[in-house]
Amino acid sequence: MQLTKKKLPERLNHIYDAIVVGGGAGGLSAGIYLQRFRLSSLIIDKGKALSQYLSPRIQFRCQG
Repeated sequence: MQLTKKKLPERLNHIYDAIVVGGGAGGLSAGIYLQRFRLSSLIIDKGKALSQYLSPRIQFRCQG
């Protein structure tokens, strides 16, 4: 799920198990491992993340 200004109020009070800074290869790998262990995670990236190049099936799995 992409966190936008419109969706911010509904996610404002959500507590994450982990916050990953960086949407590069390492950040996405960390996000995948966190989701495998069913942990709530947020990946923060300054621009377009590499996940935009992944197939929709992989993106759906990463969202948990």
